[in-house]
Parts: sequence; structure tokens; C-alpha cells
Amino acid sequence: MDIDRLPEPPIEAEVSIKTFDMIDMPIDWLGEEWALSLTDDQMGQMFRLIMASLRQVPAGSLPGDHDQLQRLTGLVPDPVVLGIWQECSDGRRYWERLVPVVESAWSRKRGKQTKDAERQRRRRLMLHLVRAGLTETGARNHEVQDAVFIELGAQKLTEQNVFNAAQAAGLIGPVTPLRDSQRDRNELSQARPKPSRVTESGQLRDRNGQLRDSPRDSAVTVSDSPHVSEPGKKTTYGGG
Repeated sequence: MDIDRLPEPPIEAEVSIKTFDMIDMPIDWLGEEWALSLTDDQMGQMFRLIMASLRQVPAGSLPGDHDQLQRLTGLVPDPVVLGIWQECSDGRRYWERLVPVVESAWSRKRGKQTKDAERQRRRRLMLHLVRAGLTETGARNHEVQDAVFIELGAQKLTEQNVFNAAQAAGLIGPVTPLRDSQRDRNELSQARPKPSRVTESGQLRDRNGQLRDSPRDSAVTVSDSPHVSEPGKKTTYGGG
């Protein structure tokens, strides 16, 4: 048979449902015309072919080669049964009534894969947001994550890109690098005047250790206590 004249496969080449334990199957097949025309033995062969095809890639297909088909199913199919399966241009056989069943199962599988991938992506984003300074509760919030995803656009989910996107979304403020913060504190400490020290003899020393005038001769107020004697006046203790 000329392959160029055969119809295109009704199922995409990458479709696979091998990992499925259960799929939805119609319950009215036995009442359809194709089934009513088969003997019990032929019907048994038909269901064996159906079950074997669901584990193939593409799902719902059978090898076009008779020897391969026999090795796969362990039987020599009745020509009437095999005639129900149409040969296509990829060299395999398909049954048109099985196509919707396969497509439904494949759609569910892709949906599950998409959801699993989305969960993993959000988890990676959450970890990056925590490192960027958000609390774990905030980083898990889907509204927060969606705001970051909008700012990320098509960028890769890297720690730096997430940090920048979180800033752009207003979730975190600009952070001063640690080295700059330490430098600012050092400069402030140097600019602030150091207090003078009072010696035991009542003399003041400046920040360089040089002696200054005594408190009585200086305009510097040493204490704000109301009990401090006024400069220049004698104070008598203990007895009038």
C-alpha cells in the first residue's frame, strides 16, 4: 500500500498515557453496530487490542506489522477485528472510536503536569523571596507571588531577578549594602565631638588628653544638679 495515500494519524506522536492506572471508558460500545457484528471470540480479541494500544506511543495505536502485533498481543488477530483498526501514514493502526478516550486522558495528564510544574515554580519563588527579606508567610502569599511574576515577565527565576522584581513591585525597599552602612557609622562617629574627661583633681582634659581650665574657671557646665555650688562661693559643710 502506498504510504503517501494513507490518512494522517489521528493522535499526535508524543501522546502517552503509560503512567495511568485508570481512564474513563464508554459503557455503550457493546450496543454499537461494530460490536454487534462480532462474535464473542472476536470481541475478546478486540478488547485485548484496545488494552495493548493504550500502553503504546502514540497511545491508542497498534503496530502495522503483523509480526510486531503478534508479539505485542500474543495472538494472531482475526482479519475482521484487525479491519476495524485503520492503517495510517506513520505505519501504525488506529481505531477512531478510541481517539476521544485517549485525548481525554492525555488532556488530564497535561493538566496535572502543568499544575505540578506551577507548584514547583511557586516554591522556588517563595525561597528566593525569603532570602530577599520577606517572611515565609508573605512569600507564600499568591497575591505577592503574582505581583513578582508580573515584574519578572520572561526573565529567569534567579535570586537576583526575584530581588529586583520584588523591589519593582514595592514589596521590599532599597537596602543599603553592609559595607556602606559601616562606613556611614564610622564617618558619623568621627564627626561627633568627644566629651572632655574630668581628672581627680578637678581638671578637665580634652579629647587629646590636654589639660583644660578647671570647672570653676570654665564656662562648661559639669552637672545640672541644683545642689552644685555656684562658682566662686564657698560652701560650708556640717555646722554652720
